[in-house]
Amino acid sequence: MGLSGMHLSDLLYLVLFVGVSAAVLYALKRLQHTRLPGLPQRRIRILDAISVGPRQRVVLLRVKDRELLVGVTAQQITLLAEFPLSDEEHAGESIATASTAADTLHRT
Repeated sequence: MGLSGMHLSDLLYLVLFVGVSAAVLYALKRLQHTRLPGLPQRRIRILDAISVGPRQRVVLLRVKDRELLVGVTAQQITLLAEFPLSDEEHAGESIATASTAADTLHRT
């Protein structure tokens, strides 16, 4: 049965379903990277990652007051370098956390 045999109301329901599904997926993707107030802060954050080959990545992590550069393959994870956070990065992280919390509160 083609579009000519489909009732107009059925077509509208289909369009509405696709639109709502897209909106829900978009909202879930946005919420995936935001912290909700009252939840504990993640102790490990992925700051950046780059693929260097099939199933091989270099990943920059932040753990407490350190940034770790690790190589990740299918078989192992190797520490490549370790960097302490500077005072500016500590201050920027505090401001970013406060800003994210304020944005989240503003949206609710």
